[in-house]
Amino acid sequence: MPTDRVLPDLTVALLQAESAPGDIEANVSSVVAATEAARELGARLLVLPELALTGYELDLLGDDDLWLTVDDPRLAPLRATVADTGVTIVLTAALVLVDGTRQLAALACLADGSVVTQGKQHLHGQEHDLFSPGSPATETVDVDGWAVALAVCLDVAHPSHAAHARGLGADLYACSTLYTEGEERRVDVHGAARAMDNRMFSAIANHVGATGAGFACGSSGAWAPDGERIATAGTSTGLTLATLDAALLVVPTSAVEAAVTPAVPVF
Repeated sequence: MPTDRVLPDLTVALLQAESAPGDIEANVSSVVAATEAARELGARLLVLPELALTGYELDLLGDDDLWLTVDDPRLAPLRATVADTGVTIVLTAALVLVDGTRQLAALACLADGSVVTQGKQHLHGQEHDLFSPGSPATETVDVDGWAVALAVCLDVAHPSHAAHARGLGADLYACSTLYTEGEERRVDVHGAARAMDNRMFSAIANHVGATGAGFACGSSGAWAPDGERIATAGTSTGLTLATLDAALLVVPTSAVEAAVTPAVPVF
């Protein structure tokens, strides 16, 4: 990984919200409004909770109309908003790939109109009946020079997932999740550990309110490379901002040295 990059600080917006179950159009409209608000607040990246466009409502996914494709026309308002605002949107959806494979996938909508996808690798419960697991990532998403890795919910609980992302050069581990009431501590531990273990930033956007898996606990936030929480949403709805200080980002000179020695600052 290069050590001579000059990165700007990066402001990330996390949308903590209660989705309208099964109503893609209504949820897309809410995301459009949130993206415009995030731009006004100076954000360059917006991260949404898991399955924000349908709600985490797995029992509804027997309806094929709730599955999306990368070029789905219902995503057109998001594409237009990204092009207009310059704010990259990270969301997850029940996604049908070109070959017909069905995944619970993260999608990063970029300003040039392209979409980067990454399937959830660590499925659980009813998800196994609906989705095929994703393969390990082969790329990150560029946001103002920052390399952003995508993760979906239970992926965050597996240290190897974040370590793989860091191996790809990730500066920020962006996570779309559903943690339910009583799991507030898990949110904080997972966010902090993935950041600290890999000397990168992490950010988690979680649901709040009712979902198909129970009541979500909120607690969205961001963590610095030393594991310190630098933003918290509590249980409120709306946008939470985190400005990531590029001076805190460090790049290990090797996998071995990352575990035992100080790393090289990025300036």
